Amino acid sequence: VLMNYSLKLFDDKKVFWFEPKNQYLLLEDLSSVLLEKYINGISFESFIVFCESEFNLSEQESCSLFENCKEIIEHINALPNASDQLETQQTPNIELEEGSSIFYHWNAKRIQVIYQSEQLKNSIHPKFKHLQIDSVSDFSNASTFHVFRDNNYINLYVNHAYCGSWLFDNLHLFQGKFSMKFLTSLTGKKDNDWLATLHASAVYKQDSSLVMLGKSGQGKSTATTLLMAHGYKLLADDFVPIERQSKKAFPFPQAISVKESHVADLSIYFPKLLNESIRQKNEEIQYRYLYPEINKSQVQKSKKCKAFIFIQYNVSSVTNLIKLKKSEALELLIPDSWISPKKENSMEFLDLILETPCYTLEYSENESMLRIVDQLMANEL
Repeated sequence: VLMNYSLKLFDDKKVFWFEPKNQYLLLEDLSSVLLEKYINGISFESFIVFCESEFNLSEQESCSLFENCKEIIEHINALPNASDQLETQQTPNIELEEGSSIFYHWNAKRIQVIYQSEQLKNSIHPKFKHLQIDSVSDFSNASTFHVFRDNNYINLYVNHAYCGSWLFDNLHLFQGKFSMKFLTSLTGKKDNDWLATLHASAVYKQDSSLVMLGKSGQGKSTATTLLMAHGYKLLADDFVPIERQSKKAFPFPQAISVKESHVADLSIYFPKLLNESIRQKNEEIQYRYLYPEINKSQVQKSKKCKAFIFIQYNVSSVTNLIKLKKSEALELLIPDSWISPKKENSMEFLDLILETPCYTLEYSENESMLRIVDQLMANEL
């Protein structure tokens, strides 16, 4: 059974990290002890004896636990390796096609993206259109992206190097990879220079940031926009990178997605929202982009994570900030995050969660939400 794994203690539970699958598993004490013994090759007979002697379990209960361990490991072994998770059969052997060429400028760097079609352009460009610049004569130090379709796949090349192919049905996976390559190209960093990228929003004051998380529709982008209208600055929306070297949240220049149901209220602070096009995510969700004011030539700086806040907007709830157990925070974080498959990075990411306060913020009333966030930022709670 022997597998490469690492362990971290989170509250009264243990986190297993499996290499090279880059998979996390959070278990109670008894289950973690038994799984560790199973992974390390204990025989069936010795496993049963151990359960009976150490935990006073029956033979039937011990056999059931052995089967549970076996199923867990078989499931993890069946998963693809972290390095093999692109949805492609082979590297496409085709010429890179020309198309609509757009130039972007941010963090004092430039990128050229060549979109084969309007459909592909519309999957990426709207959220970055505030970074667009006119064509420049000297593009010798810029990166060049090619985005094009081959049968049912979207293909991505950066500087003529193949980065992967994704089915149109999984457009969000392609968009995530594009954002990662966009980030690395505009910062001069590599994938291993990041601990993680979080499906989150982040704002900051001075050198401290608040990272707000939550499932789509929970109100993190709305909370971000409200905070921006009350003295906070945008760090990132929807895609928050965490630097490896500093363990700080790094800026990302994507526009903020504001749901149509909140546009009227937020346009009081940001009137330009009313002039933006209404976009459709699906049959139920319409939204507009709010484009942040940025200095494209300014070199960006990362900000220390003061807290991770899991936003829960509920029209009938009383505003309440609740300290979250680290094991609960990790369970909420992992499903919507890209976490580096490099062992040192994944362990440092877990350390960051252990070191950083985590909260759930339930709210329905904006003023009380803003007041609590201000108190948290000012160390007044």
